[in-house]
Amino acid sequence: MKNIIFLIVMAPALSFGQIKRNEKDKFTGKHILETEFVRIHSDKLGGMTDGGRLTKTLLLNFSKLDEFEFLRIKWATNKPLLSIPKNSEVIFLDADGHTYKFKTPSGIYARRGDGTVGSFGALSYGLDIFLIGDIPSIRDKPLTELRIYTDEGFFDFKLIKNSHKAISKQLNVFYDAIEGRVIKKAPSARYDDY
Repeated sequence: MKNIIFLIVMAPALSFGQIKRNEKDKFTGKHILETEFVRIHSDKLGGMTDGGRLTKTLLLNFSKLDEFEFLRIKWATNKPLLSIPKNSEVIFLDADGHTYKFKTPSGIYARRGDGTVGSFGALSYGLDIFLIGDIPSIRDKPLTELRIYTDEGFFDFKLIKNSHKAISKQLNVFYDAIEGRVIKKAPSARYDDY
């Protein structure tokens, strides 16, 4: 009985491939679409701070504002002076050694709460990174690593094992929603449980 209750409680937190928002803005008439975030990298401390050191928890989703599509990464850094210049590269690497490059359309500066979703970590510094590029190119690719270029050089991340499957599922749901095949929103979920 306890196992059944646990599964019922945890099911929304473990679901991937969900649409968070799919609507028209009532003021501008623009179509807004975004998937739920999935965790693709996590510090051993799970995003908690460690005496002011740089933390490296990454969440990813796909977003669309009218005709503009973005790959979005939230990076919990706990570093207030970190920034990413305009046109900086973010590069994914797959298991076969192929790279997939994306660029930042504008400069990004660390701000409180930008590296997290919800209230957990809202006082910690982070970066909310919007990326443009060939988003469908990463569909069904065995992504293993990520490099982010900043004003302080680059940072490399090993992706959580099998996170490429969650990324591909999110991407498939994203394009299904664009094509009108998925219109429902996801149930509320805790993002810290991914």
